[in-house]
Amino acid sequence: MNKQLLGIKKTILNIHKLMLPVLLTVISATAYGAGHKTLQTGIGKPYAYAAVEKHNDLTAVNGTNTATLRGNAVSGNIANDNNVSVNGQVTDAATGEPVIGASVIVKGTQTGGHTDTEGRFAFSAPAGSTLVISYIGYKSIEVKAGQNMHISISEDKRQLGEIVVVGYGTVKKANLTGAVSAIKSEDIVTTKNENVENMLTGKIAGVRVVQNTAEPGEFNNSFDIRGMGSPLVIVDGVPRDNMSRIDSHDIESISILKDASAAIYGVRAANGVVLITTKRGRAGELDLEYNGNFGLQYPTGSPKSALAADAMTILNEKKMHNVNGGSLRFSDEEIAAYRNGTKKSTDWYGVIMKGGVPQTDHNISLSGGTDKIHFYTSLGYQYQQSFIRSGDVNYDKFNMRANVTAKPFRNLTVEASMSGIMETNNKSNYDTHWIIRCMQRSPSYFPVFANDNPDYLYDTRVDDNPYAQAHAKYVGSRQYKTKWMQNSASATWEIPWVKGLNIKGMFSYDYKENNNKTYWNQFYTYTYDEASDTYNGTSHNGPNRIRRQAYFNEAFLYQVSLGFKRLFADAHNVDAIFLVEGHDRKGDNFYAQRNLSMPIEYLFAGDSKDQQGSMNSGQNDVFHLTNLSYIGRLSYDYLSKYLFEFSFRYDGSSMFAAGHRWGFFPAASAGWRVSEEKFWKESSLGFINNFKIRASYGKLGDDTAAAYQYITGYSYPAGGDNNRLPGGYVFDGAFVNASKSKGIANREITWYTAKTLDIGVDLEMWNGMLGFTFDFFNRMRDGLLATRATSLPVTVGTDLPQENINSDKTTGFELELRHRNTVRDFRYQIAANVSFTRTKLRHQEHGAYGNSYDEWLNSRENRYSDIWWGYGKGGRYGSYEDIANSAVYAGRETLPGDYIYEDWNGDGIKSDLDRHPVAYNGVPKVNFGINMSAQWRGFDINALFQGALKKSVSYVEILAEPAWGDDNSGTLDYFLDRWHPADTHANPYNTNTEWIKGEYAYSGTVADGSSLFRIFNTNYMRLKSVEIGYTLPESVTKLAGIRSIRVYVNGYNLLTFCNMKYIDPEHTSDNWGCSYPLNKSFNFGVNVKF
Repeated sequence: MNKQLLGIKKTILNIHKLMLPVLLTVISATAYGAGHKTLQTGIGKPYAYAAVEKHNDLTAVNGTNTATLRGNAVSGNIANDNNVSVNGQVTDAATGEPVIGASVIVKGTQTGGHTDTEGRFAFSAPAGSTLVISYIGYKSIEVKAGQNMHISISEDKRQLGEIVVVGYGTVKKANLTGAVSAIKSEDIVTTKNENVENMLTGKIAGVRVVQNTAEPGEFNNSFDIRGMGSPLVIVDGVPRDNMSRIDSHDIESISILKDASAAIYGVRAANGVVLITTKRGRAGELDLEYNGNFGLQYPTGSPKSALAADAMTILNEKKMHNVNGGSLRFSDEEIAAYRNGTKKSTDWYGVIMKGGVPQTDHNISLSGGTDKIHFYTSLGYQYQQSFIRSGDVNYDKFNMRANVTAKPFRNLTVEASMSGIMETNNKSNYDTHWIIRCMQRSPSYFPVFANDNPDYLYDTRVDDNPYAQAHAKYVGSRQYKTKWMQNSASATWEIPWVKGLNIKGMFSYDYKENNNKTYWNQFYTYTYDEASDTYNGTSHNGPNRIRRQAYFNEAFLYQVSLGFKRLFADAHNVDAIFLVEGHDRKGDNFYAQRNLSMPIEYLFAGDSKDQQGSMNSGQNDVFHLTNLSYIGRLSYDYLSKYLFEFSFRYDGSSMFAAGHRWGFFPAASAGWRVSEEKFWKESSLGFINNFKIRASYGKLGDDTAAAYQYITGYSYPAGGDNNRLPGGYVFDGAFVNASKSKGIANREITWYTAKTLDIGVDLEMWNGMLGFTFDFFNRMRDGLLATRATSLPVTVGTDLPQENINSDKTTGFELELRHRNTVRDFRYQIAANVSFTRTKLRHQEHGAYGNSYDEWLNSRENRYSDIWWGYGKGGRYGSYEDIANSAVYAGRETLPGDYIYEDWNGDGIKSDLDRHPVAYNGVPKVNFGINMSAQWRGFDINALFQGALKKSVSYVEILAEPAWGDDNSGTLDYFLDRWHPADTHANPYNTNTEWIKGEYAYSGTVADGSSLFRIFNTNYMRLKSVEIGYTLPESVTKLAGIRSIRVYVNGYNLLTFCNMKYIDPEHTSDNWGCSYPLNKSFNFGVNVKF
């Protein structure tokens, strides 16, 4: 075993030697006499050296300076008259084992080397010099240089002793018994993005982030933990909903509670919990810091339209695609006019969209204080322009934060926090996805302006002119202003007569206000009659009108807690807390609207006739919710070896009927740090300095989907729709609102519960050089809401209530690998993670099926929730002969290049009987990230690769079919890669027609949307972010009275590897697939500390 371990150590040392780009950055070998070559370090002058193969030594010489790689040990000499020989051995203070690869450097110089496989070193150094011995995972020490030195270094257990924020407290990382991941500020900000959620992408196992859009101010992500839905977000101990808008520079750390450790948050924790801790400042001298960057954004994976001649050719093909005889939509002369430049094609993409748009982010903070009081305060600003060329879509945000901690008396600590966010989101009166949809549908043979006269917008007839939609001056504008004020204060009294006992009280008040303004401007589009030289206009968007809307949300939270933390007999550590928490949330709103006779964007200027004033009555618009909770947690460990924790939360919610308002949510976890056992430390496995086995089990709840369904009554006003019922009726010339029964109430309804199990293993080897974490998890949810509308055999005559009847199971695993090391003054870190999660539906309420096949096809019972049923690929028809001899029935309209669907049941025809599971829908099942960073002297680099697997997407409308909709619809350029006759006039049904092959079928043939010809595999890996920085030498910055200056360049979404040819793999199919695109960005920034 010892020989095997020595072999492992030698292998690792050899790997370390390969990681010496700092010492040997570039090696260029040129002939320099017999047996001599040149070693180029990349810095300063080249070294001449002689290669001594016999001893496997490599010596670099530059004047009197030498550097030697001798066997497995690295040493360096500075040759002068005062040099003395220095040698010795470095060992582990606890085990006596040699430390391989430890850095031994003369203080204040680069002279020195690394220990060999026996922990030994040897080199020359100036007499009386001081040696600095350092190694990853050990405490650095300084000793006087000498001969035959025996140097012992001790473990640096700071990483294992690192404090991690958990529910209502903190715990040492080594003592965690739950699946809790934490990330610090410096690791968050290596990704530059306006949304904190995007900055976490790929960095934490089990945290899944899908960026649906990069539209300024939208913050539209899919963000979950282990695929379990939207998590509860706690900011400085208070539930809050604006995580995406927090200034990343204000964040100290983020903890992710992924298992039963979240049960302490009870009824809202079924999907996991995100704990955000903001910076608070430390005692010491004042720290003034500025962070700022400026960047340019470019759209990624956004398809463009075909030019006019190509789009007209495709429309001709669609007209010719008629088995009963086709015709041409455009003549050769009309098409030729665009090809030869007589007429100009409209580049609608260029008209509407642009790249290289600016974004900027700035933050200035001041922190410091004394032992009695310390503080952190900051001010941030962010601005983002959109890809919409008009400039009318943009976003800006101000952040302010002040955190103060004071100790007015020895046993009393007072904390106060205040934060404010003020954002303004400006938009055209049309949504960006609609602008993009109309842009893609507008044919390139239509101009922007009628007769190219900029006073007359052209009537594109397909949809409203997209150029008009993008400009507020034509269609009007929307402005959404939102303000958050979030405040909290707490006081903690350490009871003097009971060691470790404290009482804490906390109160918070949060206020959110939305102030929205929408202005509709009537505009006209025109066609031009050349014969009469007249413009014929069509009105849109009228009449001019304005709408003001305001939303008000406020939340109160209080906590009173009793805490106890004490170490008994230097072995038994007890940490306990009990608290009472109350949370009260309210929401209200109103709006007013008037028509405008004059284009003045104020309500007072509107007409009183037909004016409106009301409010939105949705569940998230007007509400009053109250929770009361009793919470407890007891943690115990013996010598940080045997770890136990029990927690509970007794939760009450006002959203349920009396008798069903309270729920009990317990959790328990345990861990065994095997590496702390004596037998382990004395064994040959002692290099594994942290080996922990842990498990947790708990019950969690969720009340987010069941607000007040136990109440019977009426909805008033009932509203209405255009297809069935009006929202009221006119009596005697006056409109009277209607009311509608809420249906049958369910007084038994309550939250659904989630029982979660997690089993994990943590490993740290060679004092943190290599780390490993693995978790298996299983969550069983019961009481999911559904109705019996399909399972009841009779007509009830009213809406049925939801009941707690469905259930599901989510299972998965997470794996993390970590490696870090230091080679002289070069440090590097590598972290990789992968997670898999999938949900199976255990019970889904349903009615009786007509037959066994109907049940097999449509039942969701005991099936995964992400199955995509459709048709497999059977190939393509390559010729008329293939069609004639097809094993599967092909109709007379079939052409070469058409799609052959898999005959799954072998009956010779395509039908519903051929539908079977072909792909995955929903969010990705597998997510992974690889984060690499390195530091050398003043330089640093960080690169993040991130990806996702097992997800598919299918697009519709213009993204699925050229010239979709009608004869005046545009075509996206990727449809030019298609099967088509070599002769554009040829009859496609003539068997003598010669065909040119392509990716898509002949224009007019559209693949089935549930087939693998239209379902795209979105597996991808991308270089999510990369940052290169340089910190100026202190000798330079101190001349200006500045502590440090770091400059950097950063890229986001730089490179993507996937099978998607034309569209970004994260591009959502929502909004007909026309959502605002994702962004690729380049940022330039500076960090200054005074």
